[in-house]
Amino acid sequence: MTKLLYKISTRAFLALAILVALVPFLDVRVLRMAGDEKVYVSQSVEMARAGHWFVQTLADEPSYFKGPLHYVLTRLGMLFFGNHLLAGTWMNGLLALLAGLAIHQLGRKRWNDKAGLLLGAATALNVGVFSHAVTSQMEVELVAFYAFAIAAL
Repeated sequence: MTKLLYKISTRAFLALAILVALVPFLDVRVLRMAGDEKVYVSQSVEMARAGHWFVQTLADEPSYFKGPLHYVLTRLGMLFFGNHLLAGTWMNGLLALLAGLAIHQLGRKRWNDKAGLLLGAATALNVGVFSHAVTSQMEVELVAFYAFAIAAL
């Protein structure tokens, strides 16, 4: 594994490690942690059925308890993956990857390449991100935006 690290950049190694760790599990049917997921997916399905991208409904009534980003990303997933489980989880893999790369860049600038690699992997592959990445929930999006904000400092 360390020989591979010396042949490619640490950023590419980190991206590969995150993708290898997350992507195989994005369409695995797991025991769902909360009922929120069915609400998020059903709102996206209702939005698609009505032809809306930003009008959020639940049981055909307006429902704006959460912002539209997750629903829009789920709708985009539905365009690419249809009614497959990946439609609701693809964005978690992408955002975990981007969060890991953002924190890697921060660690690299402040300390060194190895610290950046460790921090990026710890951000993208921690148990909280990993456990929510396999469900259609908004926590990975939240972690990613925090990572982007921290890396921008």
